[in-house]
Amino acid sequence: FGQTKNTAEERVKQQDGTSNPEELKLITAKIVPASCTDKKVHKVLETYNNCYNIRKEWYHCNPDDVLRAINEVAYGIPRTHSFTMRPHQQERHDKVIKAFSNGYDEFLIGAIMRFGKTFTSYQIMKTLGSDLTFVVTYKTNDVVQAWREEIENHVDFKDYRFLNVKDCNLDLLQSNKKVVVFVSVPYLLNDAGAKDKSWIYKLKPDLVIVDEQHYGSATPKFREIIEKLNPTKRIDLSGTPYKALMRGSYPDECVYRWDSLPIGMNLFVIDLAKEVAENSERAGFIDEDGFHINKFFAANKNGFIFHRDVESAMIKLIGNNGFEKNKHLFSPFCIREIDDKQSLNHILMRLESVDSAIAMEKMLTDMLPDYKIIRAAGSDSLAIKDADKLQSIISKSNKSITITVGRFETGITIPLWGTVMPLHAGSSPESYTQTAYRASSECKTEKWTKKAFNVVDPDPNRAFEVVYTSRAIMKRKGTSLKQSFEEFFDCANVYAVDGNRFMKLTSDQLINKFETFLSKRDPASEIRSEYGMNNLKLSANAIVALTGINATKAKNISLLMTNNDLPKGKIKKRAASVGLKPEEKKVISDLIEKMKTVCSRIPIVVIASECVDLDSLLVDTNNKTFFKKVTGVTIDDYRDMLDTGALNRDWQDRAITRINNLSEAIKPEVY
Repeated sequence: FGQTKNTAEERVKQQDGTSNPEELKLITAKIVPASCTDKKVHKVLETYNNCYNIRKEWYHCNPDDVLRAINEVAYGIPRTHSFTMRPHQQERHDKVIKAFSNGYDEFLIGAIMRFGKTFTSYQIMKTLGSDLTFVVTYKTNDVVQAWREEIENHVDFKDYRFLNVKDCNLDLLQSNKKVVVFVSVPYLLNDAGAKDKSWIYKLKPDLVIVDEQHYGSATPKFREIIEKLNPTKRIDLSGTPYKALMRGSYPDECVYRWDSLPIGMNLFVIDLAKEVAENSERAGFIDEDGFHINKFFAANKNGFIFHRDVESAMIKLIGNNGFEKNKHLFSPFCIREIDDKQSLNHILMRLESVDSAIAMEKMLTDMLPDYKIIRAAGSDSLAIKDADKLQSIISKSNKSITITVGRFETGITIPLWGTVMPLHAGSSPESYTQTAYRASSECKTEKWTKKAFNVVDPDPNRAFEVVYTSRAIMKRKGTSLKQSFEEFFDCANVYAVDGNRFMKLTSDQLINKFETFLSKRDPASEIRSEYGMNNLKLSANAIVALTGINATKAKNISLLMTNNDLPKGKIKKRAASVGLKPEEKKVISDLIEKMKTVCSRIPIVVIASECVDLDSLLVDTNNKTFFKKVTGVTIDDYRDMLDTGALNRDWQDRAITRINNLSEAIKPEVY
């Protein structure tokens, strides 16, 4: 390494072929103060362990050592990073500072992955002069490393010390003047070990940064923790702030949005199981009994329940038969519009359950011998749980497929991922985007430069719904939905099958496809599905609310149904053992239908009360009477069913989100 007043490329070219017979490759170039000369850097570098001069400008060292030496000469501290904020980061920084200067104390930063939210948040912290900053999140291992490394590697934050709340105490905090404390919400909520944590709430942080705001921050427990911390200022960070924007929780002056992708995106919408779905519909299975992608990929300990259908679909999707008719309409390996086939070398695949992930691992291992199949799901010894280990395995593999059911969907970057396959039914714009954009980071190797990433979605209706809904939410004030779509299409292409070819959709075509889907949709079908219910977990109070029987009988029924020591299939014998009469036994078999009746009426409340998700429905105290009148039970009864697990909370939240998506889509003012 050396210095020059010419361009870096010209300087390297002068050396190429003269000082070294191998072709030279430029690693990096930095603009430094005039006082920072190469001779000064050479002297500092030679003081580092295992760094020594070979001849003239040639050194045996690690590139990071050179960066540390440059920054030590230029800025007085041996750290690897000294970059400044990019224009859009500076814009975000300035808007936050202005809002806080104008008296606001909360700000939402909605910026997609790879924006640099961590670095810019620390710059805001530094400008505010915050001595005590808390980074609070429901995520733990996924994100703590990124927050630590930014503080410890950048010259701008040399005065700050990073601490994990799990590893520190009050004395340690008070012995440091400027501190960033990483606070894991699960750690604060976990009572195991009886470790005293009350001292945390005695501090009053100058600034709280809520990372992954979309994940768990609306829960009562999280709100209680923030209130007890009582920060002077608060910044919420999210790559997918859709719910926060839908709720209108922040004034326009306190919101910054950035959803421009660093590289191009290609979304390929295929109908992988069209034949299975059509056969199901012809047989009379519709709505909650109809085709569902989670049912299609459902598995148990023995493998996929519909093994033959899944195997046939996966052969279409990624099998090796390149001569199969219309193969180019299903398999990304054969899709003509994917001209960069190297983007298929490393794939992220999302499934719904661990059993499905294990079954898929076995199937793909047999089907694709040239791919390293990595299962990042489950708690067994074969499952990959550490992000560094995952990164290492992928970097050492020519080709890989990582199978997950949610692990590694936030907080980490795997640059080699070039394609994402969401083989689950998640329709929340937050979770879908978090998964899809895992492959959106830039990547440059000796043999490949990633110019675009691919998302191959086997569920057309879900794909259109998510794109439509996310663009409706991200629509800027004073602009139309079509303009919001055009912003998306500036960096993304959406392809759908049209006859025997892929057609690149325009914004109008995508909107029309979603509206066609809407016209066939029963908004109550998902929320009343018994797949999201478990009558064996109903409490006595819930049984009284659903059936009207007296409390004593309801308690007997509840005890009968929740006794895990009795076989599930012996309901009638168990009923007789506790003295239930025949008409009371019928109550048990009717409970699912009662629950379905209640849930089928919830869309009326959601639409009338303009609820955007489950949390907003539960906290809407103004509509308690209306909820009881429409559904037949109180909001507290409904909450009780969620708390006991009789109603699957995630299922209900997803269904309510979809109902809101549909109701928003048909409002004339959206256009």
